[in-house]
Amino acid sequence: MKCTTRIQLRLDVFHQRNLRKILVIRWKDKMTNEEVLQRTEQKRLQDIVAERFQFAGHIAHQPDYLRSALRNGLDSSTGAG
Repeated sequence: MKCTTRIQLRLDVFHQRNLRKILVIRWKDKMTNEEVLQRTEQKRLQDIVAERFQFAGHIAHQPDYLRSALRNGLDSSTGAG
C-alpha cells in the first residue's frame, strides 16, 4: 500500500469517526459510511481534498497577473473599505 493511500484511508477514518460523534452514532447502530455521509450531506474527505488540489492546479496554470489578483482578492488581511 502506498503511503498516500494509507494517509487517505486514515483521513477518511478520522472524518467518519468525527461525523459519527457529531450524530451520536454508536458502533452498535450498524450504519454504513455512505449512510453517515448522506445524513450529514457531506462528501468523502478524499473527494473534497481532490477537488481542492484540482482547483489549485487550475490556478497554478493561470498567468501571473491573474494569480496575483486572485491571491490579493482572497487575502483576508487587506480588508475592505
